[in-house]
Amino acid sequence: MKKSLALSLIIVAVFSIAPTNTNLDRAADWSRLVTWARTSVALSNLPPELVVPALLPTGLQDAELLEAWVRLYNYTEPFELWDGQMLTGRALAENLRDQAIPVVWDVQRGCGNGSCVHQFCVGERCTHEDGQPGVDPIYIYPGHTGNMPALVATLAHESFHRAELFGLVHDSKFEEFWACRISAVFDAHAGFKFEGYDPLVSGYLILWVRDNGLTPYYALPNYPPVIAAELASAAAR
Repeated sequence: MKKSLALSLIIVAVFSIAPTNTNLDRAADWSRLVTWARTSVALSNLPPELVVPALLPTGLQDAELLEAWVRLYNYTEPFELWDGQMLTGRALAENLRDQAIPVVWDVQRGCGNGSCVHQFCVGERCTHEDGQPGVDPIYIYPGHTGNMPALVATLAHESFHRAELFGLVHDSKFEEFWACRISAVFDAHAGFKFEGYDPLVSGYLILWVRDNGLTPYYALPNYPPVIAAELASAAAR
C-alpha cells in the first residue's frame, strides 16, 4: 500500500510539474512577443528620415533604449579625434551591435546617480567583462527615461568606452575627456566646457576636470599608456 501510494504521488507530481513548465515557456514566449510588439510600434513612430537598419542589436530589449541606438546609428557626420582619425555615431552603434553588448536600465543603481560600464582589472590590464558567461552590459541611468537627447548622448559616451580604443587599460582623464566631448554632440544641454582645454597637455586636463565639476575623475591617471608613450616620445625629440 505504501509503495502504491508513493508511485501515485510520483505520477501526480510528474503531471503537476509538466503543465507548470509549459506555462513558464508560454509566459516567456508571450513576454518576448510583447517586447517585440512594443519595439516594432516604437520604431514605426520614428521620424521618416531616420534609417532603421535591417540588422538590429539583440542586446537592447527596451523600446526606448533601442530608439536611442537607432538615433546614434543615424549620426553619420564624422567628428575628429585627437590623432586626426574620424569617428561617427554609426560606428559606435555598429560596434555595440556587432559585439552583442547589452544596454539595460540601471535599476539596481550600481552606477549611483549616473550611467556606467564596469571595468575589471588585474594589475594594469582591464576589461569590461567579469569572466562570467554572457557579455557585460552598459548600464543607463533610469532618470534619463523620456529624455531622448540625454539617452543618445549617454549611449554615445558609454559606447566610446566599450570601443576600447586605447586597449585593455584603466580608464583615464583623457578617455573621459573624449567620451564627454562625443556625448556633448548629441545633447546641447550636457553642460560640458571644452573650449580652451588642450587634452594633450596634462595641466589642461586637470583644469578641465576641475572646471566641469567632475571630481571622481581626479583619481584617474591622466593618460592611457599608449598616449603617455606618444607624448613622452614627442617631448624627447
